[in-house]
Amino acid sequence: RFKDDVTMVEKRRYRIGEILIYPDYDLKIAGQMGQQMDEVDDCIGVVYSEKSVKTSLIINNLRFGCGDYFSNENYRTSLFRLLNLQFFKFVNIRFEQSMLSDSMLEAHVLLTPAVPQKVEASLSGIFSPNNYFGAQTGLSWQHRNAFGGAENLRFAWDGALLRLKDGDTQSTLFSSDAKTQLTLPQK
Repeated sequence: RFKDDVTMVEKRRYRIGEILIYPDYDLKIAGQMGQQMDEVDDCIGVVYSEKSVKTSLIINNLRFGCGDYFSNENYRTSLFRLLNLQFFKFVNIRFEQSMLSDSMLEAHVLLTPAVPQKVEASLSGIFSPNNYFGAQTGLSWQHRNAFGGAENLRFAWDGALLRLKDGDTQSTLFSSDAKTQLTLPQK
């Protein structure tokens, strides 16, 4: 049902005529988006200054295409899938009326990449008055776009040095743990 004051223009179903993808969109310089443009096909274009992720990965995560009717469900699913790549810190899809037809929309996919690499370190002390004391440390390195397809690669190392006390005897214990993790994006 529609309200009585809804006009026929507002009831019109729109088709998506063109999709423009901005993979390195920056909110600070929004007026200067990209210096180069590649056409993927007749209706999909990529505007960028530096390619940081594979275009096919972005297109595969869009749930709408050229010629499709606009669907709020497909729009929300596309946003969700692009955010779940964990490579973009800002994702927005804007639909604007096309200059070619009044029943067509242009989709502008605005993506701001997150900082791809980060290093984390931790240091903590361990103490029990009757049993042991020592130090524990950890170091990890993470790359969110290891091979150009939003893969998440993580190396981590943890170590602990403990001084154990059992009555009159004391002993030293060293433990170490290294982990490697590779997370691939959803296809």
